[in-house]
Amino acid sequence: MRIGDEIHGSASHAALPRALLRARDGFLRGFCTTPHRNPVAAERVALESIVADLGRELRDLCFPGGSGDAVANLIDGCPVGTLVEVCVEAEGEDLLGLPFESLRLPDDRLLATQPSTVMLRRPAGLVARETRPLAGPLKILVAVGAPDEDYTGSAVLDQERELQNILDAVAPAQRHENAEVRILEVGHPEVIGAALEADAYHVLHLSCHGGPGILELEDEDGRAVPTSPEELLEPIKQKGRPLPLVLLNACHGGVHDGRTASFAEALLRAGIPAVLAMQTSVSDFYATHLARAFYAHLARRGILLASRALAEARKELEKFRHDAVQRGAPLSETQPEYATATLFVAGDETPLADFALEKRPLSVRPVYAVAGPVPQLRIDELIGRRKELRETLRPLRDETCRYAGVVLTGIGGVGKSTIAGRAMQRLREDGWLLAAHVGRFDPAAVARAVGVVLRGSGRVGRNRASAASCSPGTISTSRSRSSS
Repeated sequence: MRIGDEIHGSASHAALPRALLRARDGFLRGFCTTPHRNPVAAERVALESIVADLGRELRDLCFPGGSGDAVANLIDGCPVGTLVEVCVEAEGEDLLGLPFESLRLPDDRLLATQPSTVMLRRPAGLVARETRPLAGPLKILVAVGAPDEDYTGSAVLDQERELQNILDAVAPAQRHENAEVRILEVGHPEVIGAALEADAYHVLHLSCHGGPGILELEDEDGRAVPTSPEELLEPIKQKGRPLPLVLLNACHGGVHDGRTASFAEALLRAGIPAVLAMQTSVSDFYATHLARAFYAHLARRGILLASRALAEARKELEKFRHDAVQRGAPLSETQPEYATATLFVAGDETPLADFALEKRPLSVRPVYAVAGPVPQLRIDELIGRRKELRETLRPLRDETCRYAGVVLTGIGGVGKSTIAGRAMQRLREDGWLLAAHVGRFDPAAVARAVGVVLRGSGRVGRNRASAASCSPGTISTSRSRSSS
């Protein structure tokens, strides 16, 4: 343990202490991940004890001699505006995968949540490539792995709420054109690679289920696609664009399985400068709120450093948790998950973006609303309809069909119009021209709506096939007594 160039303590161990391994294994068994459980408060107290014991065992390992007091004195003596960067360097999976964010000071305070503390870790001996910050605005590419229930045994995640939280978090920066978010319709490595070929992004955000050394992504038919680090990186490497940060909002993204390197470390060694990963299972509640807090702090900073944003998000959520305990909130809101997220870096951390450079916005602007009479809901207001949306878009995008259409039928209020509205957003993002007609079927009214759109586009007069080439498909919704 050293501060600057001064060594304050050192120790050698033949192996990791058994008590530490027991505490680590208890932590890695994870937390409640379903929002439907309602256990008694005693379970929360037991979880608190597990993580606290882990922090004390790590203190004995990491702070030999009086070095823990030296760290405490450094933190307590910091002038206003000064940060203490605590970096753990470790070689080998057993050491690098320890949950250092649970580390406690000699007086039992949690190190990671002290006001002036920033924590990160890096593999010892890893030589990092020299990287330069990309031009703004901050660009975030979000890929969701949510296979249809027929193709996966994993629980359904509330990913729509997470996506909306990301959009809400960067909304202030978006108003000043300092942030952009693109959400991929399909979370598949090839689709991610194609998006990175079109634009350079600062952050790739992956939201999915995961296991040690694997992520569960999806294909365009909603089937589960187990993805290793190599399979994720292959299409990304082919595009030749830098990718400063990958955020793995998935269970067990930071831990290893036997001899398999953790997903995070594998990405670092492949050339990704920084990876934010989860070290154990993470609840829907914490994953969603962590994403929102992280991006909110990242987008409002003058210097975009992921370690600073994560530190502020961790402290914010821990304060919220303590307040929730006082008001008797359920376990889903009060689990001690403060040590779950960790930031891995290769070499010295560098800012994600340089706003002194000329801005380079996305070449294809994301579309989150389409003007007109069709309802346009927020992402978190259309939950559990990814399968229906896929089935709606598939025939419309089929280039082998000269004409195509989709009819959404069902009783009133089941969400037909909202699915149509979300499909319109996706098609507009692809460059389609969209005309909307609401009411009884009226060919003359439909023709007028199409004509208005064509005149506004400037494509009238090019050829008679302009309407078909611009929007070759139609979406209609109808009300019936059948839910088919």
